[in-house]
Amino acid sequence: MPTPEREKYTDSLLHSQRLTPLQMGIVYNYKGVLARGANRFSDAVQYHKHAILYLEYTSDTLEYISALNNLAVALRKLNMENESFEYYMKAKTLAEKVHHPKSQAIALHGIANVFIDLGDYRRAIKYLHQSYAIEVKRGNIKGIEYNYANLAEAYIMLHQFDSAQYYLERMMELAHKLYGKSLGIELSLFGKYYFERQEYPKARYYYLQSLEDVTKHNYKRYIANGNIMVGRTYIQENRYRKARPYILTGLQIARDIGSRENIIMAYDALKDLYSRSGDYRKALNYLTIKERYKDSMINLRSLQSINSLEVLHKVKEKDSRIHQLYKEKLRAQKKSKWNRRVAIWTAVISLFIILLLWHMFALRRRNQELELERLNREIQQYVLQLEQLRQNEKDLDDKPVEEEKEKGGFLTDEEYVVSKLVKENQLTRRQAEILELILKGYSNKDISRELHISNNTVKTHIHHLYEKLNVKNRMEILQRIREKAPEVQRNDEKD
Repeated sequence: MPTPEREKYTDSLLHSQRLTPLQMGIVYNYKGVLARGANRFSDAVQYHKHAILYLEYTSDTLEYISALNNLAVALRKLNMENESFEYYMKAKTLAEKVHHPKSQAIALHGIANVFIDLGDYRRAIKYLHQSYAIEVKRGNIKGIEYNYANLAEAYIMLHQFDSAQYYLERMMELAHKLYGKSLGIELSLFGKYYFERQEYPKARYYYLQSLEDVTKHNYKRYIANGNIMVGRTYIQENRYRKARPYILTGLQIARDIGSRENIIMAYDALKDLYSRSGDYRKALNYLTIKERYKDSMINLRSLQSINSLEVLHKVKEKDSRIHQLYKEKLRAQKKSKWNRRVAIWTAVISLFIILLLWHMFALRRRNQELELERLNREIQQYVLQLEQLRQNEKDLDDKPVEEEKEKGGFLTDEEYVVSKLVKENQLTRRQAEILELILKGYSNKDISRELHISNNTVKTHIHHLYEKLNVKNRMEILQRIREKAPEVQRNDEKD
């Protein structure tokens, strides 16, 4: 859509009375950009100021920053460097607060251009490097190309041609990628480069190449500048007739668009033309006209004012930084106190847990010791009981059997004989029991099972029994019993 139609569309939007303040601000900001593209810089300033009035109290900070940057650009085009610098600084400060690198880079680049316009190239380079660093981080090739172009211009004006050539080459590499063959603005920088090196034919060649392209795109500021600079190359070669038409063409275009910078440049070129050709009256006339547009004291005051503004902004930034550092210090102290408390509580809780675990371990160990003591006592009791049983058994085995009285009747002859044998031979109770079982016909195995003793113990007792009775086997024991029985009966009859 052509620019006039776009402007009509924006006008219709503004007259619809259905827009919110934010939408009004956005439309006015866009309308200002259109006016600037049509080289109507005064109109652009008014539109951007309207946009700022609407956007200042909305919640959209980025649109507000955009309007500030756009207003600064329009003011710079009108060579109102002081006001331009102030709006660029506002945009830069806000962009830093909301962490918006794109807007920050645009503002820094604009500030650098203000210093280039004022001839303070070293300060311009400082801001250009800051903008360049942000654009590299963002990966914005177009922004990098802009910075290369302005760095080249600054170094050209400082006559540091090696540095200028380096940035010109970097600029052209990116410009070919971005714009193809449409390189009118970039070619004008090569014209300036060779003009400052006093290589006027080369300078004129590049300016004429640039004019072809910028005329196609109707870049009137560059058309005015290119014509004036071509005229100045002819002046340096004393070709005044060739120079005059170019300068007058550039002057007329500069007047049409209100480009004070190019108007001053054109009158300065006409002053040089007539002073070098010997027409001093005309030279003086053009010098007078030039001074109407440019008062050196105005520029000096602008630069001094900008210096003071820059100092104020730096002081404000430092105060803001100090305030921020103070807040960070308070946060750090608060965090440190909290960390100390956490550390103390952690230590206390850890100590409590350690003591609790130690206490539980001690209790467990004590319980284990008590359990061991109980088991030891039980074992000792079992051992004592076992020893007691063994002793009782031994006593039982070794104790002689007393003659027992008959319980509930008289002893048989055989029982009586056995009793007599036990008494006479001092047999133990166990030996007496085994003797009785032998008489009943028990085998060693049966005796062992009956008395609950081992087979070897039975054999031992039988061996001792044989010795005490003076017999060799069971048959002799039986025979001995039978022999004793009649004798017992005779003794009883005598009694």
